[in-house]
Amino acid sequence: MKKSIIKYSVGSIVAIIIAMLVIAPALAAGGYLGSFERFKTVIGEEQASLIQSLEISNVGEEIITEDGIRVELVAIGIFDNVVDIYLTFEDMVGNRLDDNFDAFFFLNLATENFRGAVSSHGDEIIDRTDGVITLHSRQIFSQPVAEQELTFTLRHINYNVRQAFDYELNLDLAAATSVSTTQLVLDHDPFSIGVWGTDAEKVRAVLSTTGITVLEPNLHNIDLGIEGIETLISAIGIIDGRLHIQLYEPSSCHNRNSSSIHILNPQGELVELALSVPFSIDEYGNFYIGETYTHYRENIFIVDLDRLSEYSLFGHFHNSELIKLDWAVTFETENNGMYLVVDELSIEHGVSITREMRVNPFTLSIINEIAVDEPSLGTDPEIKIHTKNGIVTTTPKMASRGSSDELVRTETGIVSATGVVDVVWVFAIDKDFLDLDSIISIEIAGEIVELR
Repeated sequence: MKKSIIKYSVGSIVAIIIAMLVIAPALAAGGYLGSFERFKTVIGEEQASLIQSLEISNVGEEIITEDGIRVELVAIGIFDNVVDIYLTFEDMVGNRLDDNFDAFFFLNLATENFRGAVSSHGDEIIDRTDGVITLHSRQIFSQPVAEQELTFTLRHINYNVRQAFDYELNLDLAAATSVSTTQLVLDHDPFSIGVWGTDAEKVRAVLSTTGITVLEPNLHNIDLGIEGIETLISAIGIIDGRLHIQLYEPSSCHNRNSSSIHILNPQGELVELALSVPFSIDEYGNFYIGETYTHYRENIFIVDLDRLSEYSLFGHFHNSELIKLDWAVTFETENNGMYLVVDELSIEHGVSITREMRVNPFTLSIINEIAVDEPSLGTDPEIKIHTKNGIVTTTPKMASRGSSDELVRTETGIVSATGVVDVVWVFAIDKDFLDLDSIISIEIAGEIVELR
């Protein structure tokens, strides 16, 4: 193994004190503590001392929606491939955010996109004082984020959230499907409306050249019997020997409902969904594609009809009220934060050879070489970080296949000159904050890389 080369890029966590564009007349808020000053009291002076503010021109101080919700993007911290997001929420006219709520956002790089969410009922809430709720979300990319254009888009807020996960519905499928049904055909390109399935052969079996046959909506309207959940089983029946279960979501521009169902066979095994068909029907009975929400979703399963009464039906249900935002800000990220690069490695494990490693206080990434014709991404090796204070473990988070550094043009096309391609594996460090100066060595698949 060649001697490791250690490189540092020293900076600090970037906090971008960004506020939102006002999209409705500002509501009075006398005595409101400055965003960053409040943020410092929440995270503590010691951690706040690591954060430097970065002015962004032509940005207002906050967003106050027409519904009277104040939202602020207080800070964004960049650590190599890690983005820390700090948001505050305040209901200026009521207490809608006192209970559960979710905020959904996108993070977009020119080369990589990420869809995420922060939730008041998850681990992300770090403070709730005087009606101001501070949430933190950490997102990990497969590549360094610094010195790129990053766009943060806050799509919507869901409040008054009612949920039931893996809820067993006491419904006798054999008895329920014995009721007479009527059908209609959606004569539309199925893939343009978001039809999907888990098994290609089953999808082909269900689709036909004339369209997709579904149950007539709202034939049965079976109440699920779950408090606060408005979702209904709109219709249930057998079409062409397959089980159809149609859900109805009373969604609108003011609420957002999403549900899914799954069934277990008599052996207690999960039955793969053959096809899922979303659609909507207007007041005249005409089929259309909902731009922002879909009323119906037809779930189609291939089952043993002779034993249908032995199958069990479960579901995940989520109902909430909706406040749309679609607010976005784009900015350039600076090369900041401290990270460690170790290259000139040659550690073999499985079909991969680790050539380079990057470490920051939250993640560890390895760049592996694999053969171009290798169909897999390789396997994630066990990685341990030996520090002055003991061993710190890691948890694999993601892997992505890159491109070959050296390409040549041949008669058959452009191919890799080296016959290999890079695969990046990203591991979360099982520690709140890793002091890079404390690292003694890093163990990859049993091989020790000495750093001191």
